[in-house]
Amino acid sequence: MAKAREHFADDGGGHDRIRSIDDEILFKIKVQRWRGAVWTDEDLPWLVAAGQREDGSPDDFYSALETTARAARAHYNANNHRPLSTTTYVRRTPP
Repeated sequence: MAKAREHFADDGGGHDRIRSIDDEILFKIKVQRWRGAVWTDEDLPWLVAAGQREDGSPDDFYSALETTARAARAHYNANNHRPLSTTTYVRRTPP
């Protein structure tokens, strides 16, 4: 969390977006093998998810985040009259 605060405190710093998530703008944060998803609200960073890097594995944090978000979108669309037009849904991902 300290890394996210530090990284997003500098407005001039480049932030790497998680491109596989399209319903919200989430940014990457990396500390050693740890990975995180950061959402910003009026320049205040929120660490919304975290996990470990497992390069090439479906257990890799970013791969798992995308898989979970796609499943959440499918679940949402199956249970709601108005379907989402995005490919992911991270506002409410199942545990």
